[in-house]
Amino acid sequence: MRLAGLRHLVSLALVASATLAFSIACEKAPPAKDSAEKPAERAMQSIDPCRLITSDEFVGIQGSPLQEGKKSSGVSGSILFDQCYFAAAELAKSVTIAVARPVEANGGKSPRDVWMEKFGRFAGGESEKGHDPSEGEEHESSPRKISGIGDEAFWSGTSVGGAFYVLQGNMFLRISVGG
Repeated sequence: MRLAGLRHLVSLALVASATLAFSIACEKAPPAKDSAEKPAERAMQSIDPCRLITSDEFVGIQGSPLQEGKKSSGVSGSILFDQCYFAAAELAKSVTIAVARPVEANGGKSPRDVWMEKFGRFAGGESEKGHDPSEGEEHESSPRKISGIGDEAFWSGTSVGGAFYVLQGNMFLRISVGG
């Protein structure tokens, strides 16, 4: 992905990250005294990634009209994944925003554990040794550490598409571009 594409993705990530941080802060607010909601039920509530950016923000950043946003959710072990596929008029400018967060404390892998497995060895900003540039443009490069966003952030991509990852607490956000 070219630098202009990365700039667009980082802009999109900043908008989504700010909104996600607000969502997390709202979730941590204590329930109303008359609320009968149990803590386990509250933990299962999902964050709607389709609401993390507006249609106007999408068009302003991606430069292509938004056709629709499709939400999907799933649980893998002790992690809840919510994602939204934002279909753009130009397929290559479509975006997927996914949020991974813990379902409940049941001893399984946490989102932070999964993050450490994927990015732990790159935390110091080191790239993977042995990458052969002649392997083609579509070969995924080592994740590139991005400072100043969340607890930790990385960009990982090829010339065809890529993803921006942000860790915040025990949740992470993934924003990927490309149809």
